Amino acid sequence: VSWGLADAFTACDRWFCSLMGPTWPNRMYLHAAQSGGLTENKLPVGGLPFPSIYHRLDEAGVKWGYYYGNVPFLALWSELGNRPEVKPLENDFYNDAEAGTLPPVVFLDPAFNANDDHPPLPTLWGQQLVASVYGALARSPQWPNTLLVITYDEHGGFYDHVPPPKVPDERAMSGFDQLGFRVPTLIAGPYAKPGFVSSVQYDHTSVLAHIEKMFKLRPLSMRDTAAASLDDAIDQDRLARRDPAPPISLPPILIDAAEVEKACEQAPHLGPPSDILALADTGYFGKLDLRHRQRELLYAIGDRLEKYGMGGIRRG
Repeated sequence: VSWGLADAFTACDRWFCSLMGPTWPNRMYLHAAQSGGLTENKLPVGGLPFPSIYHRLDEAGVKWGYYYGNVPFLALWSELGNRPEVKPLENDFYNDAEAGTLPPVVFLDPAFNANDDHPPLPTLWGQQLVASVYGALARSPQWPNTLLVITYDEHGGFYDHVPPPKVPDERAMSGFDQLGFRVPTLIAGPYAKPGFVSSVQYDHTSVLAHIEKMFKLRPLSMRDTAAASLDDAIDQDRLARRDPAPPISLPPILIDAAEVEKACEQAPHLGPPSDILALADTGYFGKLDLRHRQRELLYAIGDRLEKYGMGGIRRG
C-alpha cells in the first residue's frame, strides 16, 4: 500500500521529525508547534498548558475532527479530551467519510501497539489501516477536496545518513532548534503531484503551516511560522483548474483471522512497552480508553476493506 501510494502521489525525502527526542514531544509539535519544553514521554500535572492547532481552529470557527484507534493522544490537552470532535476510528471515521460529513481538518491516530507500524508488530496491520483510510476517502463525496498526509512521529532509532538541520525555535538555547532524523512521509489526494518526490525541507509543523495558510490562522510558535507549507507537493495547475484526479487502485491486503485472534489474546500490549498505554493503565483516559475493543477495531477495518474490494480478513 505504501509503495502504491508513493508511486501514484508524492513522497517527501526531507521530512524530519520535529526534534531529537521521543514520541510525545514530537507529537506535541505536530499538534501545537512546540512541546512546552518537554523532552520526555511524561505528562505535566494538569495536562498540557499551551495552545494547539485545535484552539486556533476554534478561534476561527473552523470545524475539526480527531479519530483514534484505542487511546486519544489529544486528551493530553485535558480540555480537548472530552470534546465531541474526538471520536473512535472504528466506525465513526468510515461512516463520516462515506456520508461526506468529515470536517475540513481531520487528524487520525492508529491503535497504539496494534496497527501503528511499531516494531515488532505485523506490518500488514499498519498497511490495512492505511489502505482502509485511503479507501474511505477515495469513495467519499469529499474526495475532490482531500489532501492526505501520512507520516510518523519519530524515527525510532533507525540510522539515517542525512544530518538533520536546525530551525528557528523559542527554546533554541535549550536545543529545541535541532530537528530529529527523517521519517517516511507520503502526501496523497486528487491534487497531489503524481509520482513526485518533494525535496523541500519539512517537519511536522509543516502540517500546521499548511492548515494555517489555508484558513488564515495565527501561527502557534516560531516553528510553524518558519516551516514550509505543503505547496510543493500540490499540482497547482490542476488545482487552479479544479480538475481533481480520480482515485487509484491499491493492492489488496489480506490477513488471516487466526493471526488476529492470536494477537488479541495478548491485548492490550501486543508490542513493546508503551508510555501512552502505561498512562492509560492509570485510568487517565477513562471511558475514552478503547483497548478492550481492539478485536472489534481490527475486524472493522477488515470489513471496510472487504467492502471496498481491497482485501480484508480471511476467515476459516
